[in-house]
Amino acid sequence: SEGEGDGAGREGEGDGREGEGEGEGSEGEGEGEGGLPLDFEALVSPCGGWGVDPQYLAEGAIGEAPEGGYCAAEVGFWRYDGAGDSLLLLDQRVELNCCGKRTIIPVWDGSTLTVTERDEPPPDGSRCRCNCVYDFAVRIWGGLPGVDELPLRLVREVVDVAGQPATVTEVFADTLPLDLDAGVQALAASAAATCQEPHCGEACLALCSATCHQREVCAAEWESEYDEAECLHQCKATIRRMPELVEEAFIVAFSECMGGDECQWDDACFSAGLAAAAPDFQDDPLFATCMARHEACDSEDGGFSDDPCYYLFILQESVRSSAAECLQRECDEVSDCLQGYFDVPL
Repeated sequence: SEGEGDGAGREGEGDGREGEGEGEGSEGEGEGEGGLPLDFEALVSPCGGWGVDPQYLAEGAIGEAPEGGYCAAEVGFWRYDGAGDSLLLLDQRVELNCCGKRTIIPVWDGSTLTVTERDEPPPDGSRCRCNCVYDFAVRIWGGLPGVDELPLRLVREVVDVAGQPATVTEVFADTLPLDLDAGVQALAASAAATCQEPHCGEACLALCSATCHQREVCAAEWESEYDEAECLHQCKATIRRMPELVEEAFIVAFSECMGGDECQWDDACFSAGLAAAAPDFQDDPLFATCMARHEACDSEDGGFSDDPCYYLFILQESVRSSAAECLQRECDEVSDCLQGYFDVPL
């Protein structure tokens, strides 16, 4: 049976066991031009995707996003920053099994950039009786040739049973016209049965209103430019899923803090939201587990800061359970694994 669910870690219907949607990320090095390293940051969303409005992605980009919203079709988006020598690739609404380890890795062989999305069973080898949609993103810094047209292959590898060969699908193969800055294209026309269309509801609107008010206050203090309409437009298009992931008490307290008339650092408002959502989080065994893992990893290369141990407690309980599985990763993967829950890579 297929679980439809409405947040990260959705529960499968029927006798399917609970889906373990993970927000995952990684930083690494692929093969660069002439053997030089290809630096990149990769993120995978929680179950349900980040839900960015495809029509928003299409603004100022070549190509057209399909009508019908986020769930209507799998959509690829790219944006090139020539000044910063960075390329962002986003693949939205990929339907996969709820339980699995998902990664995205770019490799440059000197003539073609190949980006491989991989989905395989989790460490215990089990799969769920439910599907969910995920978003994949990778941002590459340097290592690519300075050309107007970049050959790109997007490949998806799915391992259904541990130890068995992967099913390999070529999702996209064409050139990206980097001189045109950004582009969007439908990659699969069929709708995903397990996808639920995100909307910027009351909590999303409250967050955006408070956040943009704070940007306006700070812009006045710093004598910088501010466009309220653009701020609200971008916010409402990109954080539509957030209320499904974080505690309502956090949203209320964070919004109240950001809605003040003094320029605040986001950290101060995060602390206010955390105190409202989980006032006793330091007594929770999960916090002790996370801090112990942080301390154990601290002496190793790729250790992580203690920030994720605090981030965990603004998440709704069902989402937090899924995110906590990131603590079982290697030390240099823990922080990146959690990143997908909190970052929309735009």
